[in-house]
Amino acid sequence: MKILLLGARGAVGHRIRSLLAERGHTVIAVGRAAPEAGTALDAVREIDAYRELAAGCEAVVNAAGLEDVRLADIDSAYLDISASATHLNEVLAVGGAHPRVIGVGLAPGLSTLLAASVGRSPGDEIDVGVVLGSGETHGAAAVEWTIGLLGQDWTDAAGDRHRGLAEPRILVDADGRRRRMLRADFPDDLLLDDDGARTRTHLAVSSRLETRALGWLSAHPRFGGLVRHVPPSGSDRWQLIARNRRTGMTSTASGRSQSAATALLTALTLDRLDRAPAGGVSAQRLLDLELVREAGIDVRESIQTA
Repeated sequence: MKILLLGARGAVGHRIRSLLAERGHTVIAVGRAAPEAGTALDAVREIDAYRELAAGCEAVVNAAGLEDVRLADIDSAYLDISASATHLNEVLAVGGAHPRVIGVGLAPGLSTLLAASVGRSPGDEIDVGVVLGSGETHGAAAVEWTIGLLGQDWTDAAGDRHRGLAEPRILVDADGRRRRMLRADFPDDLLLDDDGARTRTHLAVSSRLETRALGWLSAHPRFGGLVRHVPPSGSDRWQLIARNRRTGMTSTASGRSQSAATALLTALTLDRLDRAPAGGVSAQRLLDLELVREAGIDVRESIQTA
């Protein structure tokens, strides 16, 4: 498959580029600064040139963190790794003859699959935990997205208002340890069926001190820029947890390197692109936990917890 990759120089993009090439795809690498053996292009400012490049490819993967719905309005398939609910809603509304796939990555994406696996019934409350490795170097777009969460008001799928990273909750992580997490605007609730269950997603980093610091920064967002200067330290291990409060049913996933896992999930989604309908679709509709497990991610389903 011939694939146009936006953000090919980034932390996630270069992983996607390498993995897709290993799997036999032809990758056209694009970035605002030219990637090695790639093309310099500001896809938002040079939208006509971008669309011309996209028309010659079977699919576009947006790993650049660019949240402009015009990028999805192309004559080829489109995959978006963004975690912004507002942007993903806009992508879902784009019509056309080709798939517009959202939720390609860990969260939303694999986190959404886990949330769907814990025996949902009307009235159930599902907690999702996203633990990112503090030892991994995250791309600029991911850092800016985190800063944008700090102290910002947002509305969930149920219509309730929240303040980003200001609401703590104790969840049990994939290792069975209690961990403080912070309510975050991950749109898992947007991607799941309207089945009467309510899904709440929370964020932490593997460093407990840094998680508490994010909570403090949510109350003092004017200092949010400090996040840009925090050096990687500790482990690059990530974890995802989904738990049904009523039944205690829990599913987890874990691995090393968020960027590598996102690249793998992108490749798996492309493998199943022929199953996608035209228009907006969640990657959750194309993947399943058994496929993810077989690809090498540690997935554990239906664990009963207290």
